[in-house]
Amino acid sequence: MLLQEQAATIYQAHDVESVTFLQALVNEPSNFRLECERLALNVLLKPIYGCRAGKIQDSLVKELYDIWEMMYLYFLPWTFPFDNFPSLLALPKILQPWDWLTRSLLRQEELIHARLLGGVKASMETGEGSPCMAKTLIESDILGHVLGLKINCTDDGKLNKQGEERNLTDVLAMILGAGADTISSTLLNFFKAMALHHNAMASSQAEIDAVVGPSRLPAWGDMDDLPYTKALIKEVHRWAPIATIGTSIWIIIININTLDIRVKGIQS
Repeated sequence: MLLQEQAATIYQAHDVESVTFLQALVNEPSNFRLECERLALNVLLKPIYGCRAGKIQDSLVKELYDIWEMMYLYFLPWTFPFDNFPSLLALPKILQPWDWLTRSLLRQEELIHARLLGGVKASMETGEGSPCMAKTLIESDILGHVLGLKINCTDDGKLNKQGEERNLTDVLAMILGAGADTISSTLLNFFKAMALHHNAMASSQAEIDAVVGPSRLPAWGDMDDLPYTKALIKEVHRWAPIATIGTSIWIIIININTLDIRVKGIQS
């Protein structure tokens, strides 16, 4: 319900965020990485929590991306010794430093989302605030009834207050985490691609100038009239995909094993 195509039109705030992003790049081009991360967060914060991260919320941007960076750094396969020695997981929790790290990161992320969810609830009490996923979930109680979740339920099968909020934050945190880092990484890859391929950037700019003109920025309605630029955006996704690292690693391993078998066969 939250992620259907027709629901996306309710939350579409990309045009405003794009203008803000471009203004920030003009004023402070050296902060392009932070601005990419802020844009990605805002594109999702608006539909998820009905708010955005401005300059005074730089700490929010940094906190979230620091947590995700730690997760990626430490939770890749074979990062911890128990990947090679599973018996280590039988040790008491106090002797498992990775358990401390996991709990700490989860707690930090939960506190951030609890603050954001608190803002939504406060705006609902005053009758203010824009439509957002958090508000939809609270009003429909979809987590407690439609999905039939049984996490943190009381004896009569109803969610207690703490369990209900935990389910809310878990779902919303998953959507935010899955989208923000991929969007910002794709933007950074776009900058890299344009720095390496000036001709592609020049061709796209020429198309935009011819179709859109100098007096405004491209909008969603211009998409069908900008085939080269549309193809360029798709090529950035193909050229530097975000979510295929694990697949690539396994392909490399399979190829190495195959090569080893072939070499041994030739030697024999």
